[in-house]
Amino acid sequence: MVSCAGARLARRLILAWLVLYAGWQYDTPCFSLCAVEADTEAPSWTYPLHPRCRDLRLVASSTYMAQSDSWQHAPEPGHKAPRLDKDRAPAALAQRLRTADEPLVMFVETRYLEEFLELLEGVATPPFVLLTAGSDVPLTQELQQRLSLLPALRAAYSTNLHRPREEQENMFHALPVGFLPKRLSAHNEALLEQRRSAAPPWTERSGRLLVPWMRLHCGHRWRRGYRTILASPEYREMVEIVDDKLPFPDYLAQLGSYDCTRTWESVWMGCKPLIYNDTDFDTRHYQRASIPTIPHPDDLSPELLRKLLSSKEEPVASDAEQLHIKYWTSRWKQDLLGPSNGR
Repeated sequence: MVSCAGARLARRLILAWLVLYAGWQYDTPCFSLCAVEADTEAPSWTYPLHPRCRDLRLVASSTYMAQSDSWQHAPEPGHKAPRLDKDRAPAALAQRLRTADEPLVMFVETRYLEEFLELLEGVATPPFVLLTAGSDVPLTQELQQRLSLLPALRAAYSTNLHRPREEQENMFHALPVGFLPKRLSAHNEALLEQRRSAAPPWTERSGRLLVPWMRLHCGHRWRRGYRTILASPEYREMVEIVDDKLPFPDYLAQLGSYDCTRTWESVWMGCKPLIYNDTDFDTRHYQRASIPTIPHPDDLSPELLRKLLSSKEEPVASDAEQLHIKYWTSRWKQDLLGPSNGR
């Protein structure tokens, strides 16, 4: 899914990822290692998830995994793990669930999900909540249907969730992708808080649409389409095309009401990202965050864009609540305590 949005800027604009990460690549993360009881039955991995991730407060694939009961039973998500680790992970995760004597929250990276499911079909397990993230591979309706047949499954959450069937909406839920896991640390969480508090109030921002610098080889169908049409003369007064980046102080002084790069970083900074409405995917998490959509490039017109930009709604604190991991851990707890969902 591609997202784009904007702001009137005095001279040039910057991508929000630069704002959030500009000073990070040279920062040395400063963690106090948390004491975590080791699972003596957990296998060892070439790239294990570090226990410090359990202390983080914002969402990413790594923090979803860290808050699960299976965090020691698979490699760190997103890593190009050796083939041996990839082959062992589904069995290790299934074994963790099969041998448990209490309800669990299970994190299963999307690439392991199908094999994990095959190992569980027809097997009795304790009740569990499933989390899946760390990949662009979607949780399809076909996989949802197979998962729904597991008697012990109470709910499933995915960062790339195809729209569930109506009768299964109470079982399957979309997770925000959140922040980049390799850049999320205790140090950088504090930096995010500091930068958000330094952002100008909504009333001092502008609703001009920003078409930011972006990598066109990723999501190129939509990105090239938006870039081409919004660069045309009839959009000139409503749009700012950005081909470069600005230092953080310049960005902060010119932060727009409509902005975009990575959707959830924009929400964190109090902006209104505009996203393309891909109807294949569940959008309930976007709706909770009051994230508006932009028409397909072929359907966009100056009149439609003008109407969209004139209907600004000031962000509220609850728009960003899904970016706190405690929002989700409380939901998972309720899922495990409550009756079987979606049946």
